[in-house]
Amino acid sequence: MIGVLHLADRLMAAIEKIVALLAMIGLAGLLVAQVFFRYILGAPLFFAEEVALLLLIVATFTGLSMLVYERRMVAVELIAPLMGPRGQAVLRWLMGALVLVLAVALAVYAWRYISVPWVWSEQSATFPMPRAVIQLYFAVQMILLSFHQAIALFTGGDGPHTAGVST
Repeated sequence: MIGVLHLADRLMAAIEKIVALLAMIGLAGLLVAQVFFRYILGAPLFFAEEVALLLLIVATFTGLSMLVYERRMVAVELIAPLMGPRGQAVLRWLMGALVLVLAVALAVYAWRYISVPWVWSEQSATFPMPRAVIQLYFAVQMILLSFHQAIALFTGGDGPHTAGVST
């Protein structure tokens, strides 16, 4: 069972890495196209800013989930150096549990928000898409982040995918 969970964890992380990469490539391409259309052709892309914001949101929240998977979150350690190895391990686990609780709470809140029908009626001004799609993506990423964090907490801490990662 644990092997299946680790496999699902790695598969989701691989998909997230591709999504983040495509979002960043799309963002860079869109911004270059916007400069070309605006300053060379004199006809700016009317939807570029909104799509760029959407791609930036996708890249940001996908990247956050990937950071949790790779255990590369930024941490300020003021108390840990004063503790022994066992105390540091307990503190690390407690901080991981706090991240999990907060991610689950954000996922539940976002899911409840997008479950309200009127939220889906607000359309984007320049791109044919409901604005709630952004909140849906946020909710999905918080669920994936929660899954990555739960795997790390309940299957032995750091997990197998941190080999070679310097902390």
